[in-house]
Amino acid sequence: MSAWRPVACAGGAGAALGLVSLLATGAVEHAAARGAVLLLAAAVAVAVVAPWRAASGRARAAALEVVALVAGAALLGLVVVGAPVAGAAWVALFGLALVGLTRLAGRAGQPVATAAGLLLVAAPYVAGPLTLGLGPEARPAALAATLHAPVAALGGTFAGVDALRSGRLYREFPLVDTLPFQYPSPTQALAVAALAALVLAALALLRAHARRALAPRRLAPAPLLALLLLASAAGDARAQLFPEPSAGPDGPQIGDLQTRVQLGYWVPRLTGYAQVAGFDGERPGSQLSFRRVLELDPIYVLPTFEVHLAWQNAGRVYAQYFEGVWYGEGTTDVPRFFEEAEFPAGAFIETRYRYRTIALGGELHIPISDFLTLRLLTTQRYVKHEIRVRSVAQGISERNSLETFMPTIGGGIDVFIWNVISAYGDIQWLDVSTTLFGAADPRWQFRYTEWRVGVRLELVQHAHISVEVYSLDTTITDGRRDRFRQHLFGPRLQVAILF
Repeated sequence: MSAWRPVACAGGAGAALGLVSLLATGAVEHAAARGAVLLLAAAVAVAVVAPWRAASGRARAAALEVVALVAGAALLGLVVVGAPVAGAAWVALFGLALVGLTRLAGRAGQPVATAAGLLLVAAPYVAGPLTLGLGPEARPAALAATLHAPVAALGGTFAGVDALRSGRLYREFPLVDTLPFQYPSPTQALAVAALAALVLAALALLRAHARRALAPRRLAPAPLLALLLLASAAGDARAQLFPEPSAGPDGPQIGDLQTRVQLGYWVPRLTGYAQVAGFDGERPGSQLSFRRVLELDPIYVLPTFEVHLAWQNAGRVYAQYFEGVWYGEGTTDVPRFFEEAEFPAGAFIETRYRYRTIALGGELHIPISDFLTLRLLTTQRYVKHEIRVRSVAQGISERNSLETFMPTIGGGIDVFIWNVISAYGDIQWLDVSTTLFGAADPRWQFRYTEWRVGVRLELVQHAHISVEVYSLDTTITDGRRDRFRQHLFGPRLQVAILF
């Protein structure tokens, strides 16, 4: 319960912020203007709170607190004055992007993210004097960037208030007098905020894994990929980054059945442990770390195989299979217990670990526009852990296996970037416990997290190539005896053939 206390406090703070802002703008005649002020006040609060909480705690807890803060402000302020809920969603994405930036910047994350957030809020005031020295070619880009900043997006896009053409900003920001412009639509503004949050979160996760294990050179493609995504939106390609939806009289049409076979080559890093107790249940097994104790050798290429049956604008069903075998050998420095055997200190241990999984999943696609598709996912994954530990010198050999099914649920997004380039990402997560003989019997406990972020290149009509970062994290506990904790993480290259 204590873990949710900061989230509840953030929601209460957001509600107080909404109430104070509502009372402070009570003299404003137009409800739209009051909604714009409330949205902007929420953005300023998020710019301060999100980096502070992300720097002092876990990123997941900080993200939940940001969402709670915005939700509290929306319930007692934004919705009351008629401001659209989409504006509150934009502020939440703004806060999540700052959380990712905080974790990405490391020790200097809080001041960097706070400064970035407040500078974005003050973008028209800051960019106004600077644009006087820009050439004719750079001015449209500066104006386009300003239109996606909080003042313009929250006021002009979501609240219908023309902030850049009225009041002091009209004098401080000269581009509004020299260039024609139109505020981005709510869909476009939300897409930009979601893409920024997704890229920053992915880079932050990559940096966290690099700090723990990976060499810096393995992360070189990550910032290059981010630069590619940002550069694809510049110049003439900017107009194609967010194309206008092609609204038909009957909406998006469901396409014919399409079969896709995907062959992947994964470079996973294996971490985790196996813990197996004796059959008597009285002696707990030792926690045998895959890297520190068993010293399993890495697999540099792990093939994966997937088959998809998809309908455009509707969804798909798919099956995935891969299997890996790891070998290791090393000397234990302390006694280790596994099954009914005790490996004494100084024993030379040989290990073979096999992991096999088959997943059956389904997706429901929700087209938002020509460039944005939301996805709802569910997967039923079968997993099998099989491990053999032996010491030839002591004449000890023990084997254990554990297999079960794990259900998951999650969501994802597909974004058309430019020409043949699309970006995608999804996450599935579920913690569940079940029993066969009543609540008093702790039979199974599952912890499951699966996510991926990647770029798809549709080079020809019937062949696609995708490069992604793929992570699969599972923990399975069979009663109080056996536990397998496994995390596979790394880049994956996939080639898809369409029939």
